[in-house]
Amino acid sequence: MVIQPYVDYATIQAEARKRGLWNGGTGWHSAIAKPCSQYGVAGLWQTDLKYGGLVRNVLGFKIVLPTGEILNTGSIAIAGTGPYPFTERFPGPNLMGLFKSAIGSGGIITELTIKLHPWAGEPTLSEDIGRPSIATYFEDAKTKKFDYPPPPKNYKVYWFEYPNLESLVEGVSRLAASGIGIGLNITGEYNATMCSKTSEEAEKRMKEGFFSPYQGYIVLAAITSKHQLEYEEKVFMKILEETGGKLISKEYKHEVLDAVAIWNLEFSTNTLTGMRTVRSGYIATVLPPLGPFTMIGDGAKIWCDLIERFGATTVFSKAGCNCPYGYIVDRGHQITIEADQFAKRYEIKHLGATISAEVYSWPAFMRKGYWGGMFVFTEPMTSCLPEIGPNLYMLLRKFREVFDPNGLAAGSRRVVWSEDEFKARLERRSRTLEAMLKAREEYGLKSLKLKSDGKSWEYP
Repeated sequence: MVIQPYVDYATIQAEARKRGLWNGGTGWHSAIAKPCSQYGVAGLWQTDLKYGGLVRNVLGFKIVLPTGEILNTGSIAIAGTGPYPFTERFPGPNLMGLFKSAIGSGGIITELTIKLHPWAGEPTLSEDIGRPSIATYFEDAKTKKFDYPPPPKNYKVYWFEYPNLESLVEGVSRLAASGIGIGLNITGEYNATMCSKTSEEAEKRMKEGFFSPYQGYIVLAAITSKHQLEYEEKVFMKILEETGGKLISKEYKHEVLDAVAIWNLEFSTNTLTGMRTVRSGYIATVLPPLGPFTMIGDGAKIWCDLIERFGATTVFSKAGCNCPYGYIVDRGHQITIEADQFAKRYEIKHLGATISAEVYSWPAFMRKGYWGGMFVFTEPMTSCLPEIGPNLYMLLRKFREVFDPNGLAAGSRRVVWSEDEFKARLERRSRTLEAMLKAREEYGLKSLKLKSDGKSWEYP
């Protein structure tokens, strides 16, 4: 399917399902997030276990570069392959990786060609789907007019909890390796911000421990056979019992099951306005991608240290201390974790705590052997962490010279410093740069020494 910038997930699902297909998932960014823009910020979904998220489901795209040139990527870049990309893998150089998770720094995507997968549910969207009116939202929330649908036909969402982090990691890793399900995530206390109707309700739930820190869900689907759900449910329940987990049900914590009912649709059709996603200025501060399951425990410890050092902006910031949010990817071969600050954008202290936690998190995770963060195109991390790849920052400089010679993309926010900008920054020693170099030292990364021309490091 070829889509343009203002096409949202609901439109994709509505059209694809008429043909027995869907795109494979949605992010929980509501209808305001469009795939063409989400591609530039990782594109995590709630069904990464099977489908791998948006970045794994793009066959090619058309992008307008800062020079005004139009670049076609995917198989369409090869002459004679047809008017639309059919694969992102083809002979010759592949430039798609330069724009994945590049936070819009490379240009403006005007067309995205996405994969479609078999859809086992109804050919139409649920009647529960709607876009609440701001004028009547609070009354609608009281009467539960929105967000309480049954799951689509042939799909089920099961919620579970564990008594501690260790048993949760064991249980989730076994579920991920079992081959069942299309989505498997650890949500923990983040459900307070994701499943509450008002800010007051979200804060109250967080303070009272309404949601377990060691909570998650699995999405099962009958794609190949009507008996698939029955079989996968047996496997799921067996693993849950053997690893000490409990099923959240009408008999156990029914009030929690009621609160998370929005996920009956959220995993497959994210069409809501986002008013019920109470994030209070959410900023994804820690987002190291694609690591082993040990990253969950290590991530919790790192986030606790960062919060203790730089402070929590709100009560929600502490959610990652017990257990970060966990996206289980690629049939359990990898996970991505997330811990967030919830900064008020007009509070200098909040912004300082958020930026400091992010800067220090990169060397903290890299010291443990993990990738530092999702967005490599973010200074000073790009140029001051050569561990990412000894000459990566120099390679990205060259691409910037070709694609953005006048520095139009990202304006005053240089995503990759040029040689002259790098030299000038090192001479001025901005506070963010000083923090990064200090963090490197504190976490035991190799000391960096400038080359004689002052434009790059002597590394390794």
